[in-house]
Amino acid sequence: MKIVQRDLHWVDWERRSNRQNAEMLMGGFVGEMVLEGDIEPFLDLLRACEVMHVGKGCVFGNGKIVCSD
Repeated sequence: MKIVQRDLHWVDWERRSNRQNAEMLMGGFVGEMVLEGDIEPFLDLLRACEVMHVGKGCVFGNGKIVCSD
């Protein structure tokens, strides 16, 4: 498997934490990536991540991925 197209950029955003009484900087990659080759061994994992979202800040909408054919 290899990456044949990658259009990713980093986005920072702030959120307010009432519990910590502070502004918090969060960020992550946004964009698209195209993989080519045998992704069958990873397909179940990718589909699960599509439903559950993954990573830091997923409760704020981070970690969203969409798989398409």
